[in-house]
Amino acid sequence: MRTVFLCLYERKDIKGIRIALGKDDPEDVANAIEGAIELIKTQGGWSWHIVDKYVQHIVVWPGDHTAYDSLGGIHLASTHVREWSKQFLASALIHEATHLRIRSAGIRYTPDLRGRIEAICAKTQAAFLQRLPSPWQEMGREIRCRVSRADT
Repeated sequence: MRTVFLCLYERKDIKGIRIALGKDDPEDVANAIEGAIELIKTQGGWSWHIVDKYVQHIVVWPGDHTAYDSLGGIHLASTHVREWSKQFLASALIHEATHLRIRSAGIRYTPDLRGRIEAICAKTQAAFLQRLPSPWQEMGREIRCRVSRADT
C-alpha cells in the first residue's frame, strides 16, 4: 500500500528518509526539508535518534496541516514547508516523529490520551528548539511554558 501511494509522487532520498513531493513542488521544497533534516542531524542526540529510527517517509501534500500516519510517515503541508524557517520545520518534524515513537510503543491516539500525547510531543519539540541559538531558545521556552500551564 505505502509503495503504491509513494509511487504517485516524485521521490527523493534524504539521509535515508524517502521524501515524496507533489509534481508541482519546486526543488526549494526538497531543499527546505533537507536543510531541516541536516539541522536535526547536526544537533544530534535524542532528536536525531527519534527521526532516524521512526520516520520512514515524508510526504509533501497540498493540505493545510501537518500530521503523521500509521505507516511511519509524516505529511507536511506544502505551504508550511515553503513558509516555515528551517529551524521551525525541523522542530515540527521532531514533534511528528515523537508521535510515531509513541504509536510504535502501542499507545493509541485516543481522545482521553490526546492532551498527554500532545504535551509529550510539544516538550520534545521545545527541547530541540532550546538547543538552538536565539530566538529559537525563547520559542522553545514559550512552548514548554504553554504546555506546563496546560498540564495544571
